[in-house]
Amino acid sequence: MRFWNNEVLKNIEGVKFAIWNYLSGIQPPSQPSPCQGEGADQLREDK
Repeated sequence: MRFWNNEVLKNIEGVKFAIWNYLSGIQPPSQPSPCQGEGADQLREDK
């Protein structure tokens, strides 16, 4: 599971709900993480 810092700060209830659902076995459809941060340029070049 991954959460953006601003998501935790602005939507803590939603984050807690997502964690609870994950631990309960109820998982929303996964979405790929956006291609950002360290190494993102290399990934873009490989495609």
